[in-house]
Amino acid sequence: MDEQKLIVVGVVDLDPNCLSSLYFFYNPRYPFLNLGTFVAILFVVANHITLHSESSRAVK
Repeated sequence: MDEQKLIVVGVVDLDPNCLSSLYFFYNPRYPFLNLGTFVAILFVVANHITLHSESSRAVK
């Protein structure tokens, strides 16, 4: 690869209790990467992990 290209940008707000996506945009020349779907799933999983790790800390 001769060039380095920025194809996706995301800005998140990380709170101890949740992760919120503030901005997310990507280069439309890469639709085959399904970046919108990927990031949506990533945030669901990250929130799940955050909530469960916080609740497990509260139990201890």
